[in-house]
Amino acid sequence: MLDYNVKKILVPLDGSQNSFRGLNKAIYFARQCGATLTGLYVTQKPSKYGFDTVEDIDSFKREGK
Repeated sequence: MLDYNVKKILVPLDGSQNSFRGLNKAIYFARQCGATLTGLYVTQKPSKYGFDTVEDIDSFKREGK
C-alpha cells in the first residue's frame, strides 16, 4: 500500500491509446491509495462552432449572433 494522501484523481481522455494507458495507471494508483477517479473526455470542437482568435469573438458580437 502506498503512503500517499491522494483522495481524487482527474484523468483526461481523448480516445488515444496513450490516454487509455494513463487511465490504466490511474486506476492502479487509485486502488493503491483508495482514491476516486473522475474521467474527463476531451474532444476538439469543430471550428464552425468555435472561435479561433479574439478578433472572431469581436466580429461575432458586432453581427449580433
